[in-house]
This record gives sequence, structure tokens and C-alpha cells, in this order.
Amino acid sequence: MNYLKEINAFYNQLEVNPLSGSANSLWHALLHINNKAGWKKEFTVAASVLCSKAGLSDGTFKRARNELKQKGYIIHKARGSNLSAVYEMISVQTIMDYSAFRNDSPLVKQKKKQKEVVQVVGPNLHSFYEQNIGTVTPFIAEMMKEWCEELSEELVMEALKIAVRQNKLFFQYIDGILRQWKQKGVRKIAEVKEGVESHSKESLRDKNKRIFDKLRDKGDPWITVPRTES
Repeated sequence: MNYLKEINAFYNQLEVNPLSGSANSLWHALLHINNKAGWKKEFTVAASVLCSKAGLSDGTFKRARNELKQKGYIIHKARGSNLSAVYEMISVQTIMDYSAFRNDSPLVKQKKKQKEVVQVVGPNLHSFYEQNIGTVTPFIAEMMKEWCEELSEELVMEALKIAVRQNKLFFQYIDGILRQWKQKGVRKIAEVKEGVESHSKESLRDKNKRIFDKLRDKGDPWITVPRTES
């Protein structure tokens, strides 16, 4: 294994097979240890050492290790409570060469799945969601496809942008926006913008009214209170 090539291949692979931050840190820790060991096919290392190098707690470490196993980055073999586990790192560089790897590889399956998701939801929506919100799961892809058919891809994209601007990075919020637009009969971006402008004007009027009422209640001499006839 070549250290630099593996890291480059790893980051290329993250584009189609994303990992959590903890799994990312653990992979780098394992790569570093394997490099020091002389790139052995199998090597042993204590969990405490990996936790320290990756900066993970025991619980987070176990979840990260399981994630790497499930996504095909490592093979892990436990040897009992008093013995360090055995690890084998799967060469990401080799996996990227499909002719040299089995078609049932977890990473290959993941790449195929991502391609299927892109086809379902469309490249623009998929790219924006992945870069700004999170992983497009098959469920989210199917939901976005239904909303594109119900409203339009343009409106779905606008809902994604609103969620990002509001820092509401979860699909339930996006789904809620689209449901509101459907109920209000919104079909065009212009109608969305008109609604936002109208809402902003109403909010400004409400704010000014609250300020006016507050000053009047305090007896501000510049506020004229209409007299009521007796």
C-alpha cells in the first residue's frame, strides 16, 4: 500500500461512500498504524491506542469501527477481552480499480447505489443536497422525486436553499415547506418570492405597531393618542 495514494483514493471514495467524522478519524489512525507496521496484511492494535490517536470515546470508537466494517473499509476480528483485535485494511486504491475487485464489494455496491440515487433525484438536486445538507438516502431521493412530480424540481431546489439559509439541515423541514406550498397552491418560484415579501412587510408592520404601542403606554409625548368623545 502507498500512503499518499491510499489517502487520495480515500477522499475520492468519500464522494460516493461518505463517512461520519469519527469513522474518518479512525480510518486515518488505522492507516497510520498500518504504515508504521510496514503495511502488513493483518496487524493488532489495542482499542485504547486507537481511541487516543483518533480522539474518540470508547462508545464512539465502536460505532466508527462498525461503520468502517459495514462500508467495506476494514476487516476486524475480535480475539477476546484481554487480547488486542486484529485489523485488515482494504486498499481503497485497489477498490477503485473495478477490474481487480469483486462486484459484490460493499464499496462497489455503495457506488452503484449512489448512481441509482442520482438517477432518481437528478444530478442538480443530488449534488446540492450532498454538499449542503447530508447524504441522499434512497428514501429521501424517492421523496424528492415525488415532490418534483407534484410541484417541480425548481421548487424543490428552492426549498433546499431555504433550509440551508435557515440552518435547518434535515429533510423533515424541507418536506414541511413543500407541504405548505402545496396547500397554498404555489406552483412557481415567483409566487414563493411574493409570499416572502408579503410576509416581510407584515412582520415589519407588526414590529412597528409593537414599538408604537410600547411608546404610547409609556406616555411618550411625541405619540398622539386619539381622544374619545364622552
